Amino acid sequence: MFMQEPVISVIVPVYNVEKYLNRCVQSIVDQTYKNLEIILVDDGSPDHCPQMCDAWAKKDSRIQVIHKKNGGVASARNMGIKNSRGKYFAFIDPDDFIEAEMYELMHSRIKKDDSDLCSCNMRTVLENGQANGTVADFPEATFIGNDILCAYFSEEHFLPSTCDKLYKAEIVKKNNIFFSETLEIGEDFIFNYYFFKNSKRVSAISNCLYNYFYNRKNSASNKCSAKWLLRWKNTKKIRDLERNNEPVYKMCNRMFAKELLSCFKEITEKKKTKELKSVYKEILNEMKRNSKSFINSVYISKKIRISYMLFHVHPFIFLTLHRLNCLRICIKELIKRSKII
Repeated sequence: MFMQEPVISVIVPVYNVEKYLNRCVQSIVDQTYKNLEIILVDDGSPDHCPQMCDAWAKKDSRIQVIHKKNGGVASARNMGIKNSRGKYFAFIDPDDFIEAEMYELMHSRIKKDDSDLCSCNMRTVLENGQANGTVADFPEATFIGNDILCAYFSEEHFLPSTCDKLYKAEIVKKNNIFFSETLEIGEDFIFNYYFFKNSKRVSAISNCLYNYFYNRKNSASNKCSAKWLLRWKNTKKIRDLERNNEPVYKMCNRMFAKELLSCFKEITEKKKTKELKSVYKEILNEMKRNSKSFINSVYISKKIRISYMLFHVHPFIFLTLHRLNCLRICIKELIKRSKII
């Protein structure tokens, strides 16, 4: 039983992670901020995770376990949101872990700024928990009004992840914001878009507090999937929704140009299955449709604009240079000579 209503609900979708679950839950239990509700959503896990969750609930009265039929991470998170009682909530992936002061620092900043959200920085870790690099090193900042979405799409202040953030529950419940259970990829990006769009003020702290187990989530098999190579579709969808909001549209268009080019580069390096050939054709057609507008946008970096310029003027040369790994050298030389502002 809680002595008082929990202020922060921490939602953990659990599936097939028995090797890492204890490390994750222990890092939540050890938080210096104690007024937590910890919701472990067992998404029909086939390993020992259901029993491990129940064992944790017996150890700590703040832990609530929900057992459900497998429906995917979005379904599990939505179940957690619907059963949460906190004024704020957060998400943690079950193979990750957090620093002890994470929620104390983020909650303090939200209260100080009267914000609807606070984010922190994230590092990658190896299986043994050793730091392996930094996902982001964004500065401390606060945004209001239209600057919120501009900052989100700038990729200079916020990650598309939902795990590095503390959310005000009222915004979600008032605007009926949940994770899409039909999207194959990018549900975090879409969830954050709707949350940021409905927020009046958001904050970021520069502390690196979330430890992301990079190797497991970003295996070669995940990166090779057709759905991963079509992730630009979510960005395009949001860009088109913001067509009447010029500052946000331009920032989102910049992200779209960058992501589309990134997907093209990734797919050209892979052996083409029948499915990937179809994706490759779709990416090329999208590049053809948008290259002219990308070239003319001063919001897009010179490097990316020149890439699209080469593609627009000489598609065959562009593709050949890329296959020969000469594209980067060619673009650098063109940047030196270019007078594009």
